[in-house]
Amino acid sequence: MTSFQSGMDSVRNLTGSPIAGLDPHELYDTRPILYEMNNVLFGNGRGNEEFANLPRKLNICISPTRDDFPHTQINDLGFEAVKDPASGQLLFNVVVGGYFSGQRNIMSVPLGVAVTEEQLIPFTVALLRVFRDHGPRGNRAKTRLIWLIEQLGFEPFANLVAETMGPGTKLHAAVHATHDTPWERRDLLGVHQQKQEGLNWVGVSVPAGRITAEDLEDFARVADTYGGSTARLTPEENILFVNIPDAKLQAMLTDPLFQKFKVNPGNLERGLVSCTGSQFCGFGLIETKQRAMQIVAQLEASLHLPNPVRIHWTGCPNSCGQAQVADIGLMGGPAKLNGKAVEGVKIFLGGKVGENPALADEIEAGVPCHEDYLLPKLKDLLVQHFGATPIASN
Repeated sequence: MTSFQSGMDSVRNLTGSPIAGLDPHELYDTRPILYEMNNVLFGNGRGNEEFANLPRKLNICISPTRDDFPHTQINDLGFEAVKDPASGQLLFNVVVGGYFSGQRNIMSVPLGVAVTEEQLIPFTVALLRVFRDHGPRGNRAKTRLIWLIEQLGFEPFANLVAETMGPGTKLHAAVHATHDTPWERRDLLGVHQQKQEGLNWVGVSVPAGRITAEDLEDFARVADTYGGSTARLTPEENILFVNIPDAKLQAMLTDPLFQKFKVNPGNLERGLVSCTGSQFCGFGLIETKQRAMQIVAQLEASLHLPNPVRIHWTGCPNSCGQAQVADIGLMGGPAKLNGKAVEGVKIFLGGKVGENPALADEIEAGVPCHEDYLLPKLKDLLVQHFGATPIASN
């Protein structure tokens, strides 16, 4: 873990599957290539001046399953593992351009090419060089990767990347993969068998992603005591304890840590995501994390939810909390209550992640965050769209 190039106009942290190497359904273990790519792009943890002054930041991920755990649809550059039906060869379809901002929100789109495992890093390096040398540097609202691709055209951009990779480089055409049945994105929380016989991963909810130094020490203790001294983080801000032997599983589940961080949380807590919010972020228009946890607790105390519902909070239009891909998204913004300015939210509905993703629609703006106003609206949405029913009071 390093802070080098973790901000400004650089490549941000690389993302893969949180269950890479454990997943019986994965086409590819993303860890080795991402470690290697990280070393190339960030100079073995010392920083790399070549990619420290891009036109804008750039997010990269590799997805090895149909679940799309790292969210290729909202990354600037995504690689989606797929087996070529004709040859059986493992290839990676390239998708580009996904990002959220106050000016534009767009899902990634296919570039029309696929790369081999051996081409993953050379393609990434060449793309970054093309972006660095040709990307617009004027209006910062129009300097993310997709703006360059739209300016050049998708095929000319792909050709320029291939040319930059070196003479004679040939990219594959994107693979059109078909499936007989739909694939529901899996829930990583709870107890799951790994592909290694006799071992399990245990996914634990970290409400709104908030942890303390003492919590980290407890995580380390649990990992050392019951597993292979390893824990992993998910894009949804939860934690996975991996390589837990069957023989230690029941003892682990009784550990006091899991009174606070639940293995089987409620159907709202398990899907809760929140950005940092105004408490620690200068861009945040509202406080998010504490409010998110309090409102979810109130909703779960009053409603029965038949299925998980993902509620994402983000403090501003930059959408680090990714409100636009949530079942219900809440984005900080202005509102008025009794004629006075108060913290408020825009409400989004209907986002989807995984296979066949979709962005949510904004359905209302200027809703005060005060629970007397926001809580009834969220209850109505959960009843109308997600099958929630009131819990009878005793």
